[in-house]
Amino acid sequence: MDRASILGDAIDYIKQLQQQAKELQDELNEMDNMQAGNPGSPPDLENGGQQQVIDEETLARYSAKSDVTKPAANEPAEDMIHTMQIEVGQLDTHVFNVRIISEKRVGGFFRPMQAMDRLGLDILNFNITSFKGLVLNVFNVETRDKEMNIQVDQLRESLLEMTLNPPSSSSSEDAASYHQQRHMMH
Repeated sequence: MDRASILGDAIDYIKQLQQQAKELQDELNEMDNMQAGNPGSPPDLENGGQQQVIDEETLARYSAKSDVTKPAANEPAEDMIHTMQIEVGQLDTHVFNVRIISEKRVGGFFRPMQAMDRLGLDILNFNITSFKGLVLNVFNVETRDKEMNIQVDQLRESLLEMTLNPPSSSSSEDAASYHQQRHMMH
């Protein structure tokens, strides 16, 4: 893929994200208006409704996506449900865009950062946005090992697994062997 096509795809993606942001803002305004009329009712998302965040074509073209709801072992019963969405898009051979949407909570930023470090990723830039109890973390990352060819799905699954179940050891050798094992499995 040449630079012109990468830039063209990036411009298209940014336009789609801007449209998506506008649609989400409209939905939030609509939800606020509905709650203002009936203040006792929770938003539809808390009742198990699921919003489509990104259309199927964009999803297939730009990212691999996972939605996970998993209880954490050390949390009280009322905090057992945690929703996390991870999207990974490849920008260049060794450069990826990682979007993590999750509930605002302790460790919500540290765990993904730790997972990326353990997977041998350097953060080129990042952006964090928080709104009504949700946090959007957007990272551009680059692989440290230029000889390792990481696929989008592999990266997403490794990030997801390591974010939800971080390895107990912090040595970089363990992280490298973990990533190599994950890489060989695919």
